[in-house]
Amino acid sequence: MTIERNIHLVKDGEHGASCDGGGGSLGHPRVFLPLAEKIYIDCYYCGQRFARHNYSQNATQE
Repeated sequence: MTIERNIHLVKDGEHGASCDGGGGSLGHPRVFLPLAEKIYIDCYYCGQRFARHNYSQNATQE
């Protein structure tokens, strides 16, 4: 079984992303998700994934 998810790409030079759940009043509080040296980061409220342009589905972070 394969689970597909929407992945929001972070522009080059940006240090992270912000997420509010995307549902307006049905979303969650806006949070800043710092990427630092990571390839991707998931929102800890809703699980939305934000990734750099070199991300692949098989990416692992150390």
